[in-house]
Amino acid sequence: MLALCLETSTYEASVALAEGGEVLAEERFPGYTDLNRGFALRIRGLLEKFSLSPGDLGLVAVSQGPGFFTSLRVGVAVAKALAHALKTRLVAVPTLWLYAASWGKRKEEVLLTAHPANAREAFLAVFVPGESPKPKASDKEALLSGLSGAILASGPVQAKEPSKDLLSPEVEGKRVVVCGPFAERIFKALRGVEARVEGSLSCPPISALAALAAGLAEAGRFDDPKGLKPLYFSPSQAERTYGVRVT
Repeated sequence: MLALCLETSTYEASVALAEGGEVLAEERFPGYTDLNRGFALRIRGLLEKFSLSPGDLGLVAVSQGPGFFTSLRVGVAVAKALAHALKTRLVAVPTLWLYAASWGKRKEEVLLTAHPANAREAFLAVFVPGESPKPKASDKEALLSGLSGAILASGPVQAKEPSKDLLSPEVEGKRVVVCGPFAERIFKALRGVEARVEGSLSCPPISALAALAAGLAEAGRFDDPKGLKPLYFSPSQAERTYGVRVT
């Protein structure tokens, strides 16, 4: 099944074509500055590279969040519009899964993701060794419940002040690998923990989105384009200022 994969949750956006969970071609570009202007052109360019048309797509996969409010909203909106217009299947994958799936079941290290909840807060999640993501969820509570056992703790925190409770006691004596766009900030704030930054996971890998989406599609776990919403987890600045909630 030919899939179009969209990842727009952070500073760097990605679009890719994949088949059978394997990426055929990928293009990365600035998510903050070039998303509105160049998104559609890059999708068209990828299709033309393989002499394909939008009608050849059998699946649209999108990274659902958390992430930056505007860029995440654009990515999910484009995915929904394409799935609706093309009458094709849609799969949304929580963004934190992309890190965990790429890291795999490594026994010796704990994975700490430091993904943006907004411009100033990181959404931290700890994945224990030997665990991997489970089937998808549709909201924050279900996401955290669905990852029980794989995720020890999570929540938005100030990027310069990670919670000490997040890293204890389960990770005591284990090496911590910090990944994500805010990894350097969180790493510098950690004290008394053996840790390192994993540079290869500075952004959510779209290859993991392709693989996880293929698995969900094979299991028949599709999303309704009309009802799908991004997983923001943290209100935008406008929502905080005016006391409204955007859905």
